[in-house]
Amino acid sequence: MTDFLITYISKPETNEIVAQNEAGEVVGEIEYTRGDNFWSIIHTGVRPAYRGGPIARTLVRKVVEAAREEGVKVGATCSYAIKVLEETLEFSDIYTPAEKIITYSKPDATNQILAKNLAGETVGHIDYTPDTDLWEITHTEVEEAYRGGDIARTLVRKAVEAAREANVKLTATCPYASKVLTHTPEYHDVFTPKE
Repeated sequence: MTDFLITYISKPETNEIVAQNEAGEVVGEIEYTRGDNFWSIIHTGVRPAYRGGPIARTLVRKVVEAAREEGVKVGATCSYAIKVLEETLEFSDIYTPAEKIITYSKPDATNQILAKNLAGETVGHIDYTPDTDLWEITHTEVEEAYRGGDIARTLVRKAVEAAREANVKLTATCPYASKVLTHTPEYHDVFTPKE
């Protein structure tokens, strides 16, 4: 890989940090959401010609440094950022894993299971239609800023757990849920494919 001179520019007004090459072209970026006590990295990207070097890792480090200055914790829904945060010992004081970022409700009267962030905002949900012995998952959705992690898959798992607890079977017209249920053998005890 060729050595490049890279400059990192923080843009707190848009919740991002960009990496620019010598010509001022953006060659990488990291985006995050900001709360009062918690920031979540939602995207890390580096242009193909610049991959394989330290740019993406440095972008994560820059968010961590900015969060430390602000006195907030950091988590991520971006799979790359999660990997870097988990394997970098010096980030352990500030990193909060995804399972501590998102909480999941029990099935409720609206026939939904909700995923909420630390601020209590709903960031995802799975909808189902209950029947006596068969629940049909009709929709799974995760807010754009939280996509790319495992929230949608966890919502399906929570629906499976709820179905087991209620002693009912699951089917799905939601394409995402159907795919997860079909390709996860440990869910086949409750899954009935839609015909």
